[in-house]
Amino acid sequence: MQKCTKPVYCVACGTEAPAKVETRGSLLIEIVLWMCFIIPGVIYSLWRTGARQNVCSSCGSTQVIPPDSPIARRLKDQ
Repeated sequence: MQKCTKPVYCVACGTEAPAKVETRGSLLIEIVLWMCFIIPGVIYSLWRTGARQNVCSSCGSTQVIPPDSPIARRLKDQ
């Protein structure tokens, strides 16, 4: 997993820290598809690459927003 350099605010746990970039799917399935079937392997690889998302580095939640957004400011004040 890669770390994102910009901090994000996690709605789930309240952490404000740089996010991790997570790739959805399974590397094992991708390897099997490439070994057995070229076309599905290409399609799955493209989907995995496009399905990357930022997740909280603390709890792994996908509910991350910019820390300077109005919602994040309101949640921090509570």
